[in-house]
Amino acid sequence: MSGLPRLPSNPLRILHVAMELSPWATAGDVAPFIAGLAAAQQQAGEQVTVVVPEHACCPWPRVFATRVQGGNGVLRLGSDEVPFELRRLRHPAGFEAILVRSSVFDRSGIYLHPDTGEEWEDGLLRASVLCHAALYYALNAGGRWRVIHAHDWHGALTLALLERCYHPTPLQHARGVLTLHDPAFAGTYPLSNASMSGLAASDLVPGGALDCDGEFSTLLAGVRHAHRIHAVSPTHAQELLHDSRPGVLWDAIRSRRDDLVGVLGGLDLAEWDPSRDVALSSSFSAQAPASRELCREDFINLASLDPDLLTIGFAGPLLPEKGLDLLAAVIPELVAEGFQFAIAGSGTGPLQDTFKALARTYPEQVWVTIDGSVELRRRVLAGLDIYCLPSRFEPSALGAMEACRYGSLPLVRRTGGLQDVVPDDVGFHFLEDSPEALAAAIRDAGDRLSRPEEDQHRRRQAMQFERSWAQAAQELRQGVYR
Repeated sequence: MSGLPRLPSNPLRILHVAMELSPWATAGDVAPFIAGLAAAQQQAGEQVTVVVPEHACCPWPRVFATRVQGGNGVLRLGSDEVPFELRRLRHPAGFEAILVRSSVFDRSGIYLHPDTGEEWEDGLLRASVLCHAALYYALNAGGRWRVIHAHDWHGALTLALLERCYHPTPLQHARGVLTLHDPAFAGTYPLSNASMSGLAASDLVPGGALDCDGEFSTLLAGVRHAHRIHAVSPTHAQELLHDSRPGVLWDAIRSRRDDLVGVLGGLDLAEWDPSRDVALSSSFSAQAPASRELCREDFINLASLDPDLLTIGFAGPLLPEKGLDLLAAVIPELVAEGFQFAIAGSGTGPLQDTFKALARTYPEQVWVTIDGSVELRRRVLAGLDIYCLPSRFEPSALGAMEACRYGSLPLVRRTGGLQDVVPDDVGFHFLEDSPEALAAAIRDAGDRLSRPEEDQHRRRQAMQFERSWAQAAQELRQGVYR
């Protein structure tokens, strides 16, 4: 886009708009991504604020939240009037979080109904409340914001509102950035409901600027109006540009080739450090890797598994896009071949039930717990031989980064950030989206790791992973914000 707002050298005043934020509201990889990035930006001297809904289902430290002066309002969206209240909370990493309190966020799940696994039907209204409240806060907080950074379809509407409704205001000087964590979710709703967005009626008619193949898409609105678009890994950026799927949204993404930049995320290396992790039974590092065997023994005892068998597993959210149905499908045949499996997952729905059933069927070789705590995830990663992530698409690959730091060798599909994070001399790759391809990759990894010298080399290489959020924040500043 032409006429980009100019940015000063330092510092930048940055507003992130998102539906989730670690450690309080987490449903997948987006929440830790935003928290890690915002923390690194704050530590680099930027002035960072994250606006997020105050989901009723999440453990906010509400006793420490304070009201924002002038932070009460009523939004008129379509035929609805939605009151909201803004509250301020200091994140443990030091940046400011603004919580949007509204009845539309009084739910028992962030995105999905916990019993049915279905998305909330009023998703457009909820996203619209978040985005309008974020810009309401930014305008009333005064001063000059340099970057308005929206995340996925839930925050994307912010950028369309910024361009269409906030000129002329002080917010017109902000650079609008959209991060595509997962563009497969486009926030599409009938055009007849699009008035809930608060955009002009002329944009919301068939054939209008925001007609997305007969529907309204908040993500398309963000793609159309962002000054820069950020993909969360270089490979994923190329995948987006070469994606042949038809449709207005994909055409719009491809048309922004010159404004689409891939910047890989990172880790808080001090937080993900097995040499100082009190959750582990023993400390270890790339320089002193031998003690990892004690952590493996500790985990094997916890899971009541066989110390002589190769242990393959996963720790994280049980999401279909992670390809975990492929892992479930190969377990019966690989158990018979002498492999064992450990799953520490969080989430609801069929995958959870499938893995529980496998644990009941093969109690001596399959261990499953539905526990999403970070402490347990670290114990699992420090004890697994292979971390299996057969994702159908994996833009950011944070899970693979964590596994590497803790010496668990990633076995992954060649897709997105996984290709950027997992080199051939560390992990194992396969390409085809099928149980047969995954099973073959696991067998090949087992053969390779039966040679102690190769096992030790790969594990040492993995533990040397040092991609930090500070690096990611600097690259984002130079390659996307500027």
